[in-house]
This record gives sequence, structure tokens and C-alpha cells, in this order.
Amino acid sequence: MIIQNELTINYAAEIYKLFTDELEKDADLKITLESPTPIDVTFVQILHSFLAKCKSINKKVSFEIKEQNEFVKALKQIGYCDATKVLEIVGEQNGEDNA
Repeated sequence: MIIQNELTINYAAEIYKLFTDELEKDADLKITLESPTPIDVTFVQILHSFLAKCKSINKKVSFEIKEQNEFVKALKQIGYCDATKVLEIVGEQNGEDNA
């Protein structure tokens, strides 16, 4: 799944449906954030909830962020003091060892 363009409250219903549809599939999922801009807190909340649900049902999700600096910048603007924590959560979801 490639996610790009505007990831804001204006598209929350569409983003939520996209993620919900993926939960119904048996296959593992690869999410690529491809130069998404702008990003707001709604997208981050939906993403966090989706990753938590995947973890609870043992669905593997791999996550790639293209233009990671823009994603981190958006997280900081949203109010995350330490955007690296968000990236660590994503890494943990991917089964990476960030220690």
C-alpha cells in the first residue's frame, strides 16, 4: 500500500477505510509513505491505532517512509517532542531491534 499526498482530517474517513480494508486481508502488509504532505495529528492517530490493532492480531506490517525528514518535521509540528520515539514504535512493529 502506498500512501501519499495530503494526510489530514479532510481525508480521515478515506484513510481509516483504507486501513480497515487491509485488516480483513490475510496477507502481511507493506506500507510506504511516499512524500506525504501535509500531515496532521489525525493521520498519526489513525496510523498509531492501526499499528496497535495489527499487533494485537499478529498481522505483520512493514513500514517505509520516503522523505523521512518531512515526516519527522510534521510530527514535531503536531507536537511530538521526540519524533524518534514514533519511528521506534514503527520499527518495533516491523520487528526491528532498535536497541
